[in-house]
Amino acid sequence: MSDQKVSEGYIGLSWKQLPEVTAVQLQVGLDAGLEQVVRSPVLTGQQQVHLSGFADGVYFARLVDGSGGVLSNTVRFEVEHRPLRAASLLFAIGAALFCFLVITLFRFARSDS
Repeated sequence: MSDQKVSEGYIGLSWKQLPEVTAVQLQVGLDAGLEQVVRSPVLTGQQQVHLSGFADGVYFARLVDGSGGVLSNTVRFEVEHRPLRAASLLFAIGAALFCFLVITLFRFARSDS
């Protein structure tokens, strides 16, 4: 796992094959020592996971086994959502292009008839 910056709304974490362990848990917390764990899904036979729904901020993640033994290094990722103004602008551009396409299709359909 490696450090990442997230602005798309989700993060993908992956790791190499781990030794045979019955239960692997991904701990995601607010501090490097993971004393404040905000999520801890149990993973079975996975080598990657996609997470979403985080508020803006800095988070840390690591893998642990069923007894709490650390299996990976701790990685840092930062969530910084795009500003609402930028998202609104992209939505407006997409809506305008869609309307242009629909109008163009109707015009060509009428001219062919």
